[in-house]
Amino acid sequence: MERKVRWVERGKTLLILLLSLSALYLLSQTELIRNSGWLSSGTEQQTSGGAVELTAAARPSSMAVNTEDGRWGIQYDQSEVDAIFGRVGPLLGAALTGAGEPVEITREEWESCLRDVGIYFDFGGETPLDALRGWLGEPGGRPLSAAARRMVLTVSQQDQIILSYQNAGDGRFYSCRTEMAGSLHLLPEVRSTVPNGAYFAFEADGWERNLLPYTMITENRAERVYNATVPLTPGGDLSGLLKALDYTGGNHAPVSDGEVYVDGNARLRVLNSGWVICDATQEEKYPVPAAERRATIAEAIEAAGTLAENTIGASCGDAELYLISAEETENGYRIRFGYRLDGSAVWLYDEGWAAQFEIQNGYITEFALCFRSYAASDQKTMLLPMERAAVMLPDLTGESCELICQYRDTGESRVAPVWVAR
Repeated sequence: MERKVRWVERGKTLLILLLSLSALYLLSQTELIRNSGWLSSGTEQQTSGGAVELTAAARPSSMAVNTEDGRWGIQYDQSEVDAIFGRVGPLLGAALTGAGEPVEITREEWESCLRDVGIYFDFGGETPLDALRGWLGEPGGRPLSAAARRMVLTVSQQDQIILSYQNAGDGRFYSCRTEMAGSLHLLPEVRSTVPNGAYFAFEADGWERNLLPYTMITENRAERVYNATVPLTPGGDLSGLLKALDYTGGNHAPVSDGEVYVDGNARLRVLNSGWVICDATQEEKYPVPAAERRATIAEAIEAAGTLAENTIGASCGDAELYLISAEETENGYRIRFGYRLDGSAVWLYDEGWAAQFEIQNGYITEFALCFRSYAASDQKTMLLPMERAAVMLPDLTGESCELICQYRDTGESRVAPVWVAR
């Protein structure tokens, strides 16, 4: 009798696995998922009906998977993050599409979600949920006005997948129910994961004195040193840049710190330092394609991201672009992108970002781009393990903070990772 029961249970497990694989296969065949870039490698842009899928902005920098036996967590290793996100990214997209009305939850409930069996995502920047849904899921769904850096998928007692997130705007926590079955879609992925001992600061006694509670602690840390160069010079061949920015190059003049190109009322400054600054007072020069009269924040990100990818993204070497923030302004939006090296953010000069776009009344009116190219060297730097570095934080900062591994680029020929408290 026991043997018969075991075979029945094995049959159920096999059926769930086959249904899960079938569901993911069908999801992968939808037009949006095929064109989203998750079935290809790198940050290659895919187009469908003229819409640019900004895959780089939709890739998390760290992830965690909670199993019944413990947690697997990874950060500062973009290839490994990409490997698992390639499998579960469509699931997050489907959850965003099917998300119900957001309900505010307490900090204790949020921390319970981080402990529950499920999948955790950290995108490193403030990602608008509506935009993320557009890159990962099907069109439509309930509007999600929030932006979030951290989100998690868990399973309710009724076997529903729950999407929870921390709103970047007010720091509060929210949950949305979906109609997706956790036993069919989420649990098979979780069960195939082997824990590696990762944990959050709030889970360990005494760590909140040193670290902000949702700092994830793993054995990973950045090590590689990168060579850094300016990939353009004002007096060199700028034909690719000018073409990408829709300038002919005929009307220009040298200035003390570079070159100035003029197109009507629009002025493009290409500086010796690698900065390219544009005041595009001609509104029609950089329009934001929009379905309605007012562009959505997702459409603004796509337009700005396309310009960024075709300029600094095309010459940044081993780096990739990621979305730092997208915020509403009085008449439009302000979009910022940064460089990332193997999952670690690059802090550029005093600004921190690599590209900033001002969008007003449906047009990109101003932008600044910092051209830098990175190439991995044979050198590595020896950083303290995260736990040892965190012990020194209260003496350095006087308060708890997030400890991250970051590259600081001040224009030198090499950049190395350092621990940064923020």
